Amino acid sequence: MTLTRANLSNLWRRLSWPDLTAIVLAVVGTVAAISNRSGGAYSFAKFVGILSAGYLLFRTISWWRSRLLWSLRNRLIVAYLFIAVVPVLLLLTLAVLAGQILYSQLGGYLLYEDIHSRLGRMADSAASIASAERTLPSTINDKVVEEALDAQIPNGLWQRIARLESRVSRRPQAPSTRCRP
Repeated sequence: MTLTRANLSNLWRRLSWPDLTAIVLAVVGTVAAISNRSGGAYSFAKFVGILSAGYLLFRTISWWRSRLLWSLRNRLIVAYLFIAVVPVLLLLTLAVLAGQILYSQLGGYLLYEDIHSRLGRMADSAASIASAERTLPSTINDKVVEEALDAQIPNGLWQRIARLESRVSRRPQAPSTRCRP
């Protein structure tokens, strides 16, 4: 829509004196806000400018509503937006959120299964080390026992159990395994 002289004169005739006063006060408030000055008069001008801008926004929205929804075609377009487009957007949002939830659940399940498989491998290796230790005589010192048990451990086991170090001791207060930093 182009602003021709007829459109401008029609707009000017339609404005009431409160509308014109609000326009002037909004312009004064905008100038006071742009000038970045503080003080009683400037603060009051900013406040009144905000109020008059709110009034003008209300008047503009009410005028646009009456102008835009005057025909049946425009009403049908707005109804179509609410009947067809909004539900499709809501369904897409729901699908994206469901995908994110499923993805996080799958990650949690994979982590749970990996931890339990590692625990199972560690339990198997601990059982084999314990059975190998039982077969050794009790007169052997701890260094020889540790070397003998290290020889019993399969070579690829430490690669499968990441960052784990084994210490064997016959004293019950000593830890049997510890994690490397």
